[in-house]
Amino acid sequence: MSQSPFGPHVGLTWRSSFGGGIMSPLLGYRADMEKWQSGAADLTNFFVHVQGGISNRPGTRYIGTSRTKATSAPPKLIAFIYNNTQSYVLEFGDQYVRFISNGAYLTHDDGSLYELTTPYRIEDAFWLRHAQSADVLTLTHARYPAMNLARRGELDWTLDVISYDAGITAPSSLIASAVEGTAANTGTTPGVSKATYEYAVTSVSNEKNTESNATLAPSQTEMTTTIQTVTDATTGKTSTVQKDTPVEVGRFVENYNIGYYTNYGNYNTLTWPSVDGADYYNVYRRFAGQWGLIGNTASLSFDDVNYAPDTENGPPAHRNPFESGNNPVSVTYFQQRRVFAGAFTYPQTVWMSRSANYTNFDIHTPVVSDDAITATIASQQVNTIKHLVPMADLLAFTGTGIWKISGGQTGTAITPSNFTAVPQMFVGCSDVQPLAINTDVLFIENKGSHIRDLQYDWYAQIYQGNDLSVLSDHLFYGYTIADWSFAQFPFNLIWAVRSDGTLLGMTYLKEQNVTAWHQHTTHKGSFQSVAVVPEENGYGAIEDTTYVVVKRLLNGTERYMIERLETRQLGAENNDITRSWFVDCGLRYEGAPVATLSGLTHLAGETVSACVDGTAYTALTVRSDGSLTVPQSGRVITVGLPITATAKTLPLDLGQPPQFARRKRVSKVYATLYNSAGLSVSTNGGKTTHSLNNQGAAAGNAAPNPYRNTAQKPALTTGLAMRIPTPNWTQSGQITFQTTNPLPVTLSTVSVDVEVGS
Repeated sequence: MSQSPFGPHVGLTWRSSFGGGIMSPLLGYRADMEKWQSGAADLTNFFVHVQGGISNRPGTRYIGTSRTKATSAPPKLIAFIYNNTQSYVLEFGDQYVRFISNGAYLTHDDGSLYELTTPYRIEDAFWLRHAQSADVLTLTHARYPAMNLARRGELDWTLDVISYDAGITAPSSLIASAVEGTAANTGTTPGVSKATYEYAVTSVSNEKNTESNATLAPSQTEMTTTIQTVTDATTGKTSTVQKDTPVEVGRFVENYNIGYYTNYGNYNTLTWPSVDGADYYNVYRRFAGQWGLIGNTASLSFDDVNYAPDTENGPPAHRNPFESGNNPVSVTYFQQRRVFAGAFTYPQTVWMSRSANYTNFDIHTPVVSDDAITATIASQQVNTIKHLVPMADLLAFTGTGIWKISGGQTGTAITPSNFTAVPQMFVGCSDVQPLAINTDVLFIENKGSHIRDLQYDWYAQIYQGNDLSVLSDHLFYGYTIADWSFAQFPFNLIWAVRSDGTLLGMTYLKEQNVTAWHQHTTHKGSFQSVAVVPEENGYGAIEDTTYVVVKRLLNGTERYMIERLETRQLGAENNDITRSWFVDCGLRYEGAPVATLSGLTHLAGETVSACVDGTAYTALTVRSDGSLTVPQSGRVITVGLPITATAKTLPLDLGQPPQFARRKRVSKVYATLYNSAGLSVSTNGGKTTHSLNNQGAAAGNAAPNPYRNTAQKPALTTGLAMRIPTPNWTQSGQITFQTTNPLPVTLSTVSVDVEVGS
């Protein structure tokens, strides 16, 4: 080894995988930390794998330009997921919603975009809360009544204010009439007593498991009863009353007993019209102020022969808790009930529908276990319930804390008489909806920056969690998170839109203790909203596909553009370089070999990159008419805005004794690559770069790439690559990896030989 200009030197080896993600500068030289040893100083447009290692993110496909003008707030994307094969992304703009499925807007036969009119103004879009059940997405907002967005067909969607009813109509009328009878036996000292009753009837649907509101008789009806004295009764005999046919009534009387009994001498007949969907009807009677069930029937009439009412089973009383502008803020589903919370008038009140009847908030007198529930959290401060998240318990998030709502114990059913709310953490939540991931909930703190997780601690019997952003706090300080979503498969990535338009990513897999942050930017644009839905990736697999709203300044005009992150799978066997999509706002041509493309009007006048049958070209210009000529003909041509992906190591520290204060020179760089092309390395901050594999880009009309045989498909590198960089003494010894090519890069591990000076 040559002599270091800074004094005696030693040769050492250092290695890393970038698996810890971006580390905060405040950590300094914390080589004693396990995560610091695998962390990075920068990961821009690279994401971290759960196994360690990094890949450049895929590019985006241009879906369309939003109707929302760039001078206003951005549109909001919301996922609508029926199942893994039926999903949509909803674009909520100023009083409209549009629908995207499998990378394209839904359109009418004439090509015009399908959309619905909504009441929501653009400034309210990011305040919408939502919860889905099958084909119905419930939307809540403090300024609007709760609404249901329902899918009836591919081009048949409805948006309606929720009607709070039982789901089956009540009979339109009820007529009660008294019918006189004739006593068939006599006794001494008879007497007559009259009573006045009120009647009600409800319709019941077995299929919907619901009972309608009650229909009352228009006037009260008299019932006449005969009181008779019986002497010398015969054991086992009964008295009868003459109706149309004899009916046995009364009770058994012992032969030595002398007393009074009621002989039902009259009866009342109730009639009502039929109700569609009713399987039977419940009949109720009220006397002395108390209702009780006296029977049910599948017919349209009922004879009351003075049945004893079951006062433990009264008719339901209709309730609409959201009248007069009392609009709920949050919504979810829990234990077969739809749950609302956080209305302006009652900010800490929770309303739960009747069990398995999401529009029914009726209650009985006395209440029954499946009745609707209204309960208010008792706390020291009054803070609106912003979000409801269903886990083993129902979690309520406010601006100052988190509450566990249950039936008293985790998993116990909540009922009107069994409702408890217990505080869990005094850490507030922002207005962005939390994410439920496996058995955890991730949420953004009230100030809109730090990210925390929340899970149930069975030992402590409480929900608690950790700050997941503390080791990367510089990515959050001074910013807020405006929107986020989770793409579980294939890379376990949380995407979070930062207030400055940067798209933060976090690789999250709790069981492997993986929480690694990275950041993503886009040329001439800023990210505004994000949503994830499952879609087929073109090669037979279902992936969690990410859609974004990007505000772009292209050809002198700002627009909101809807784009989709493309799959990173390189063909059916994941090794076909021609399937590379590493450009943003791009489009792809597939067909017979061509060199001139059209239809790039959204990129008119812009400098773009292209992947032509696997060969990379940069610095190409789209003509004003949206056409582009590439240097060579190709069958698969992907064109879009260039992406620069950069990964930078932390300052090298080589263990004990600490070496961070000593000068270092990297003499060799070893990189383990997987299906990669076009990666360069630098040890002096990018002033001098060295190719790490055999595929770079040709600029403009330059000669074809010298590293490929033009008669063969361009190759991808898998395995160990080594470069001897330009000699350069620095104190940090940091290494920068970068690609500006529209080609894939996966860097699994890095190791270097280092000379250490004084």
